Amino acid sequence: MPINDEVFARMDELSPAERKVARALLAAWPTSGTESAASLARTAGTSTPTVLRLASRLGFGSWPEFQARVRDEIADHLNSPLRRSQEGIALGDGGTLGRAIADRVALVESLGTSVPPSEFDRAVAVLADRPKQVALLGGYFSRYFAMVLAAQLDQILPNVDFVAEPLGHDVGRFLQLGKGGVVVVMDFRRHELVAQQAAAAAKRQGATVLLITDTSLSPVVESADIVLPVTVDGIPFDSMTPLLVLIEALVEGVLRAAGPRGLERMRQWEESVRITRASRAAHAEEDVRDDTGPREVGAGNVEALALPGTEGGAVSAAPAGRPVETLDGRVAVVTGAAQGIGSGIADRLAADGALVHRVDRSEVDLSDTAATDAWFAGLGPVDVLVNVAGGVVGQTHTPIDELSDEAWDAVLHANLTTTRNCTRAAVRSMKPRGWGRIVMIASGAGRSVSLTGIQAYTAAKAAQIGFTRQMAHELGPHGITANCIAPGFVLSNPTTQAQWDSYGPEGQRALVERIAVRRTGTPHDIARAVSFFVAPDAGWVSGQTLSVDGGHSLF
Repeated sequence: MPINDEVFARMDELSPAERKVARALLAAWPTSGTESAASLARTAGTSTPTVLRLASRLGFGSWPEFQARVRDEIADHLNSPLRRSQEGIALGDGGTLGRAIADRVALVESLGTSVPPSEFDRAVAVLADRPKQVALLGGYFSRYFAMVLAAQLDQILPNVDFVAEPLGHDVGRFLQLGKGGVVVVMDFRRHELVAQQAAAAAKRQGATVLLITDTSLSPVVESADIVLPVTVDGIPFDSMTPLLVLIEALVEGVLRAAGPRGLERMRQWEESVRITRASRAAHAEEDVRDDTGPREVGAGNVEALALPGTEGGAVSAAPAGRPVETLDGRVAVVTGAAQGIGSGIADRLAADGALVHRVDRSEVDLSDTAATDAWFAGLGPVDVLVNVAGGVVGQTHTPIDELSDEAWDAVLHANLTTTRNCTRAAVRSMKPRGWGRIVMIASGAGRSVSLTGIQAYTAAKAAQIGFTRQMAHELGPHGITANCIAPGFVLSNPTTQAQWDSYGPEGQRALVERIAVRRTGTPHDIARAVSFFVAPDAGWVSGQTLSVDGGHSLF
């Protein structure tokens, strides 16, 4: 077995200091194996005796003996790529499918030796142990697998995000990572600098770094707490088949470890998500021609949405032959988009075709007028604005007779001043073009009382509802609609998770029993309502406040 493979296989046998040496050794393999023991010790941040102990554990009597073995392996490795290519060409085209299947089965089986079981178990544990936030990122090809892992984990865990540009467009969400957060980095050979920089930044912020990489090890290993190496190979590109198997194993492991929590979140998804399925074209045509009776609304059956007309025939949701309008080409701004409801809304609008700009307080202080105006000015024209930024700014209930001016003002600035500033800035580009959509995310607290008992929060959310009505009245002549959503209890971020946990089993049960559909909300529930309000063909809906609370407001 090659030295680096043996180190992988025996990683769980090593002491913490020896593991640091092993990671430093593998991070720059095979060059690191030709360095002196003292040089490798400095790189690993350990001592020379630790390096020598690792060599001894691997069965070498001295460091020079270890280096001689490394040089032999280098010589063999230098010849192997050419030899593999020559053999592949010599085999010709016959039996390509069979060879490809056999090669990929071998790669999958190699997971048993490339991934140390102890490291895999640690990865499952940190993901399942209620992380405050999980951010996933990948490279040129591996980003698509990071998206798959993020999408599947999101149905088991709250606060999971795929971060496309951790040091660019998505830096706001990435900067939220800290102690209690987890960043999953996928970086395979032709390792990318941004992955190394992002992992180092997350590590400095106190997050746990989980690296999934090839067996030559990405430089991210220097910042990684957990490393899962995957053997990749193939013609013409590295096969990601074993990576997909590893992803599925991780998801299964996390679900098993999360237990009832994970199953409950999956249940919420099952009850909330509705995906319209397309039928075969021939069947769709038959449905359109069949006018013999009532039909269900479904793919290929738009006319089932028809309403009685006043002049014979019917008034349909969309004229025959014309597709429903989308947000393609529209520019949207979502504030408070680092996580939770804001992130879910931004994702939904992007899926609807909009070019979405996400902003959060880590990037811009939206309660500062000058900073807000400057940020919006840099965007150019804006078509859609969703005001999500706000919250309780870390406060808990304080009796009104003990409440300070500073505490009151902080909540009003976070919720109401930001709404005013962003609306004013966005309207400046909407008015001249005669079109715009504005949605305020208020709260059920603005229509009733706050579960947290924070007076300023209730006042700010009630004010947002009033502000919505006034904006609808003022901006309607300019082709701009303004609407509001009052969410119920949505488990969407560390604050709401902490609030939920504080209720205990009995309090949680009592809260759910006051919700007609008997479940808490998800960011996707709110995002769907926003998608309706901002749709191009929703231009006759304005000044409305919609409670999206599962029927909680009925009680």
